[in-house]
Amino acid sequence: MAWGRWILWIGLSSLALQLGCGEGETPTAPNRSSVDHSTTERTRRGESDVLFAAPSFDLTDQTGASFESQRLEGKIWIATFVFSRCAATCPRQMSRLAELQDWLDAREDQGQVEFVGFSVDPTFDTPEVLTRYGEQYDADWKRWHLLTGDRQTIFDVADQGFHLPASDSPLTHSSLFALVDGSGNVVGLFESRDDKAMRELESRLEKMLESSHWEQVPIPDELFTSTWLEERQQRELETANTLQARHDFQFADRRAESGIDFLSRGVFDMTREYRSNHYDHACGLAVADYDNDGWPDIYFVNQVGPNELWRNLGDGRFENVTEQAGVGLAERVSVSASFADTDNDGDPDLFVTTTRHGNVYFVNQGDGTFQDMTAESGLEYVGHSSAADFLDYDHDGRLDLLVTNVGHFTLDTTIAVEDADGVPREQYLGRLDSFYDHVFPDRAESSRLYHNEGDHHFKDVTTEMGLESQAWSGDATTIDVNHDGWLDLYVLDMQGNDLCYINREGMRFEEQSAEYFAESVWGGMGCVARDFDGDGRIELFVTNMHADMWAPDTGKELGQRDGNRPPPTAIPPVSYLMSRRPGLDIFGNGFFRQNESGIFEDFALANGTETYWPWGPSAGDLNADGYIDLFIPSSMNFPFRYHPNTLLLNEGGQSFRHAEFILGLEPRRDRQVAVPWVRLDLDGADRKHDLDSDFDGKIEVWAAVGSRSAVIVDIDNDGDLDIITNDFHSHPQLLISNLVDTRPTTAWLKLDLHGSTSNRDGLGAEVTLHAGDRRWMQVSDGQSGYLSQSDLPLYFGLDQLDEIDRIEVRWPNGTTQVINGPIPTRQTLVIDEATTE
Repeated sequence: MAWGRWILWIGLSSLALQLGCGEGETPTAPNRSSVDHSTTERTRRGESDVLFAAPSFDLTDQTGASFESQRLEGKIWIATFVFSRCAATCPRQMSRLAELQDWLDAREDQGQVEFVGFSVDPTFDTPEVLTRYGEQYDADWKRWHLLTGDRQTIFDVADQGFHLPASDSPLTHSSLFALVDGSGNVVGLFESRDDKAMRELESRLEKMLESSHWEQVPIPDELFTSTWLEERQQRELETANTLQARHDFQFADRRAESGIDFLSRGVFDMTREYRSNHYDHACGLAVADYDNDGWPDIYFVNQVGPNELWRNLGDGRFENVTEQAGVGLAERVSVSASFADTDNDGDPDLFVTTTRHGNVYFVNQGDGTFQDMTAESGLEYVGHSSAADFLDYDHDGRLDLLVTNVGHFTLDTTIAVEDADGVPREQYLGRLDSFYDHVFPDRAESSRLYHNEGDHHFKDVTTEMGLESQAWSGDATTIDVNHDGWLDLYVLDMQGNDLCYINREGMRFEEQSAEYFAESVWGGMGCVARDFDGDGRIELFVTNMHADMWAPDTGKELGQRDGNRPPPTAIPPVSYLMSRRPGLDIFGNGFFRQNESGIFEDFALANGTETYWPWGPSAGDLNADGYIDLFIPSSMNFPFRYHPNTLLLNEGGQSFRHAEFILGLEPRRDRQVAVPWVRLDLDGADRKHDLDSDFDGKIEVWAAVGSRSAVIVDIDNDGDLDIITNDFHSHPQLLISNLVDTRPTTAWLKLDLHGSTSNRDGLGAEVTLHAGDRRWMQVSDGQSGYLSQSDLPLYFGLDQLDEIDRIEVRWPNGTTQVINGPIPTRQTLVIDEATTE
């Protein structure tokens, strides 16, 4: 991990630490092991911006009386560090507290918020001095506490407790305000000298005060009772010593420290009411170095409110550049995102799918901005789109586009839903029965294939290429099934059998699922094609959540059935299945390996890749041992229980083992299992809500937190792979690996392909690395996760090899390029098709 010493900050425009009265060092973030992971109900709820627990202390206040931190239990309070002789930042800090005092008095908060000022000059700042100091700012002593005492204790409170700098040679301290919630958790740091930061602090205080008037209601009742989660964790940890794959490293969620404050908001159907429809299938993300500064940037997709583009600043921090880049799309219900260089000019363009608001094609201008060229491009499709996959199906050197469409699951009735900032956004209501809609042919909506004609123009060639279908498709991937050098298509059907289309040399596609797959997944959710076993051939992994929905234990036994499939009694009737391959349906995940006859056979039950509640997989060599691992966002939200995400470590290409608890991905930071979901006034506007019969008054419904999409990427450029998630109706996760820190000899190689006669991104190229009798093969397809296509270098984990013998690249046009070594590892190489370098 190359992020060095962390800067704790939450979403301010200026992300650098501000120091008062002199210069000081940047503080380190708290180690996860040092944070108080208490199992209080509040902690289990997982307040979304908890940074760490506030420290305990026993000091002296301005009256000369002992002041212990226990006096603040149940209170909201603001901590800051000052001293009376300070002529730099302290007057501004004290003035800000005075302004906050007036602001709170006007809101009649009844003393729920208190201020605690720690003097870093305790020898001079006696209680009498602090009293006079506070009076200069009209301090209300029912609210204010100015503390003095033992010098070392105060500096420990600053440095070890709040992770803020303080020293006495010369006197220095931070000018940040630390906001502490009623459970004693620090939930935000705000620069006292910044007007925007103070407005954000007021906004946070207002929400916290308002929450105190709402009864918090968990749905389901046992939401906060996660004893089964601890039991599962214990079982996994007890077997860690039998895990053959390398597992001597950890992930830690650094989203709060990074400055990323993106908050996904769900539509009406998934928040205020629960309707069983495809709005649940959302929240994609994509990663690319959009400004070509060498650091991968993140684009988060949102249903209600703007999508957000976060620029990687290179030191563990990110900057929200959505407005400058022009890619917000706040008025649309967005679903997925894909980055690819569609015009071969050297920078990634962006395509976003939406539900009935029209898909959008952004062309990168090369100056940090994007131009919406949807109208002139021919990509203005309006419908129920899902994933978008760029590929060069005809080898003409331009990237074409497959857009998967789900089906007509909405009504024509619209409703306004407020985004995270309270701005109303329009959406179409979904049907109540959309998971039965496949039995109605008129509700089908075929996926679309677009041919890139050049100059940002695309032509819909779906019909002429033979891709019209009735499938309810949420995702797809490219895979050369018959090894003829032409990428075929594997298209999922969330409410039917998946489809395999063979590419006939770019002239047409032929559906030949039965010819190549011995069995067929019914209800595929996500998919990824990789060489998982190192034999030089591609395997296909398909996740299937819908089969889990049929089981009678849905919502009750989450997490108990990994490794199994629903029992026969849970299978719906034939009239619902409408199976194209009766008797050969797979009601669960499929892990397909091709036999010598060219037929793909399912090994999911045999190799440990059958999982529960999976969305789509992301693949990457997380432990850099040469074998590709799997991360699978696995969850449901309201009204179901929490389910952990899944990480499967590849054991030498033979089997996979769960390691989400072993590697620190679970439990989540601060043991979060739930988030505030929706507020209902059951005595007022919401009196007809379904919950009105069970509750009354004002309630705040809490629901399970859950990830939808993920990208595996070396986000900090330190040589190991990290994981970024987009979570439904909550904050994302930025899961940073310390693999290279743990073992600096870890070897890796990143390859950035630059096509010339082939497409610039090199999508479709097959790359093989050789070292002695070992080889590693990957096909560049951009597939980075569910509802996600990213523009990233290929990453090869190479254990501890210092060099490899050669690299072979078979470009999409059929030419093979060989780069002879020895080639040192632990570097990023640019491979240009036009040269032999």
